[in-house]
Amino acid sequence: MSKKAKLAKLALVAGTTIAVVSALGLGVVPSIRESYASRAILTQRVQVDSAGSSLFGDGSTAIGSPQLMIIDDPKAVVLGTDKSKVRQVDDSYLQAHKIYPLQLKTVDFTINLVRMTMMATFVFGLFVALVAKNVRAKASNPA
Repeated sequence: MSKKAKLAKLALVAGTTIAVVSALGLGVVPSIRESYASRAILTQRVQVDSAGSSLFGDGSTAIGSPQLMIIDDPKAVVLGTDKSKVRQVDDSYLQAHKIYPLQLKTVDFTINLVRMTMMATFVFGLFVALVAKNVRAKASNPA
C-alpha cells in the first residue's frame, strides 16, 4: 500500500469519526437545553434594605428586570415572596456567596454556538471523508 493510500485511509477514518461524533452531539444538544430550561424560573434580583422596610414597608429595591434564571440555592430567595409572582432573590446574598445567577438566554446563546460548531465540524468531517475516499479509490486503481 502506498504512502498516499495510507494517508487517504487515515483521513477517511478521521473524517468519518468527526462527522459521526458531530452528528451524535447535535442529537444531544436539545436535551441539554431542556435540562437547563426546566430549572429556570422568572426571577428578580433585589437589594434588601432593612431601613426601607421599617420606613416604607417594602424593604427591597429591584435590580434590572425579571429574567429566566437558574439559581439553585434556596437561601437566596427573599422570605415572603408570593409564589404567584416573580421570585425575588437577595443580590447581596448572591454576591457574598459568589453565586452567579445563570440566565436562560445565556444558555440559549451558548447552545446555539455549540450547535453551529457541530454543524460545521459535521460538514468538514463529511468533506474530508469524501475527498479521502476519492483519493483512496484513485490510488488503488492507477490507470
